[in-house]
Amino acid sequence: MKRILNAIGNIIVTLVLVFAILVTVLVITSTKSEIGVPSLFGYAIMNVETDSMESEEGFFTGDLILLRMIEKEEANDLKVGDVITFWRYLANERYIETHRIIENIYENQYAYEVVDGIRIHNGKKCYVTKGDNTPGADFLAGGELDYATDNTIIGVWEGKSIPKLGAAIKFLRSQMGFMVCIVAPLALLFFYELYRFIVTMNEKKKETALAEVAASEEEIRQKAIAEYLEKQQAEQASADGASANREAEPAVSDDGKAAKEPQNPQNAADEKTPDAPDAPNTPDAPDAPNTPDTPDAPNTPDTPDAADEEAPAAEVPEDKTPTAETK
Repeated sequence: MKRILNAIGNIIVTLVLVFAILVTVLVITSTKSEIGVPSLFGYAIMNVETDSMESEEGFFTGDLILLRMIEKEEANDLKVGDVITFWRYLANERYIETHRIIENIYENQYAYEVVDGIRIHNGKKCYVTKGDNTPGADFLAGGELDYATDNTIIGVWEGKSIPKLGAAIKFLRSQMGFMVCIVAPLALLFFYELYRFIVTMNEKKKETALAEVAASEEEIRQKAIAEYLEKQQAEQASADGASANREAEPAVSDDGKAAKEPQNPQNAADEKTPDAPDAPNTPDAPDAPNTPDTPDAPNTPDTPDAADEEAPAAEVPEDKTPTAETK
C-alpha cells in the first residue's frame, strides 16, 4: 500500500511540474511575443471570450483553441471559409478577433493597412470576415466594412479546440491564478519532498541503529557462549585433576591403615625384616539358646553357659628368627 501511495504521489508531482513548466513557458512567450499571443513551436493557444463563433462548425465561449501561426506571405493565400485570428482596431484600440472569411477584396478595391491606428489604402489583398453567430460582416464604428490584411492576421484555426479549458488558461495567466495554481502547488510540493526526505533519513537512521543493536546483541551472545565454554572446560579440567589425584593416593585397609606399596626385589635386602604378626584373638563362642520353659515344671537351677567361659589364650611361640644385619 505504501508503494502505491508513493507511486501516485510521484505521478501527481510530475504532472504538476510539467503543467507549471508549460504555463510558465506560455506566459513568458506571451510577454516577449511581438503580437502578444503565447506561442510554442509555431502554435498558439487562445481562450474564447465571446459567443460570436458558436456553431456546429465553430467553437464556444470558454473553449481553448489552437492556432497555427502564419507569415505575411501565407496570409495573402487564404481563401473563403478559413477561420483566422487577427487584430481589430476600433476607436483607436485594438483587440483580437477570430472570425471566418466570407469575401476577398483585391487591389482594385478597398485594400488598406493600419499604421498606428490609421487605415492606409495600399491596394493589397484583404479579407471580409464574419462570426458564425453574428448577423452580418464585421463593420467599423462608422458602418464601413472592417478588413483583415496580411499585417494584422495572427494565425489560422484548423478546427482544434478543448471545451472549457480556455477559461482555466485565462485564470492561470492572471496574477491570482498564477499564485494559486503554480506558486502554491510548487510550495506544497517543496514541503512534501522535504517531508519525504526527513522521513527517509529517519528510516535510514532507525535501520542503522537496529543493525548496531543486532550486532551488539550478537557480540554479547558470542561472548557469553565463549565464557560458558571456557567455564565448562575449566570445570572439566578440574574434575580430571581431582580424579587423577584420587588415583595417585595409596589404598586404605579395613582397619584404617594405609596399605604399603609392593617393594622392588632389589630393595628387599635393604629393608628390615618385618616382625611376625600377632596371632589373632579367638572369637568368643555365641551364647547357647535358652531352653523353653516346661509348663508347671519345677524350676531347675541355671547352669552357667559353657560359652561364657573364655578359652585360654594360645601362647605365641617366641620369634627366634635371626635379624639380618645391614652391611
